[in-house]
Amino acid sequence: GIGTGVDLFFVISGFLITSLVLTDLQNRSFSFATFYARRIRRLLPALVATVLLALLAAVLIMAPEDLDDAAQSGGLATLSLSNFYFAKVADYFDASAQSKPFLHMWSLSLEEQFYLFWPATLYFLHRWKEGRFTPALILIGIGIGAALSQYWVTKNPHHAYFLLPFRGFQFLMGAACIWLPVLRNKMLDLLVWVCGLAIVLFAGTAFSDQTPFPGVAAMVPSLGAMLMIWGGHQALLRGVNANGVIVWFGRISYSTYLVHWPIIVFW
Repeated sequence: GIGTGVDLFFVISGFLITSLVLTDLQNRSFSFATFYARRIRRLLPALVATVLLALLAAVLIMAPEDLDDAAQSGGLATLSLSNFYFAKVADYFDASAQSKPFLHMWSLSLEEQFYLFWPATLYFLHRWKEGRFTPALILIGIGIGAALSQYWVTKNPHHAYFLLPFRGFQFLMGAACIWLPVLRNKMLDLLVWVCGLAIVLFAGTAFSDQTPFPGVAAMVPSLGAMLMIWGGHQALLRGVNANGVIVWFGRISYSTYLVHWPIIVFW
């Protein structure tokens, strides 16, 4: 089946960053400089270290033509531009992907491109009528983005897979979770969460590399992620998520994501 991890990542990222920005806006404490400085401090040092160490390993391990590809994609990854490179050269599911140690970093590049303009968008929407129309505009953006993605899958599936205009609706689906009503019922919360998990598992097993993706198909795991976020307020689930082991995995998740694919490629 096709992996759904990236789709969940986009939705969770959209929810988390939008909620942080909106909270700061409501508290009148939002600063663009602080927002971007915080992201640079959190993301860039580990990313640059991973790229440099992986390139050092690539010099010792890889064939010259593969090394050239790795150097280009690694350099672009540090500039959050690697998704443009892979949109031209990579089929995510073909055999050549096994020789691209930085292929997985396209999703990080795409995320950073989204956050180049999203905080400013939220800022101006918040200033306009005190954000009254923000939820409706986000829903419109989801519809337009999904339709554009579905159309482009038939025209250029590589571009549709790797580029922001055809993936941005998934971040918006995460942002939309902020305005979902509180269920105030533990059993209903749990049911919603379980339904979301079932949808995610269905997408992960029923979809294959033959499934046109992203397009409308990407809305399936994204909807599952939305339901899991919505139902995640349930006390039992909060206890599970607060478990020390789960928290530890959460803390190392970014670093683990950075290094896992280079290790697999070099192996």
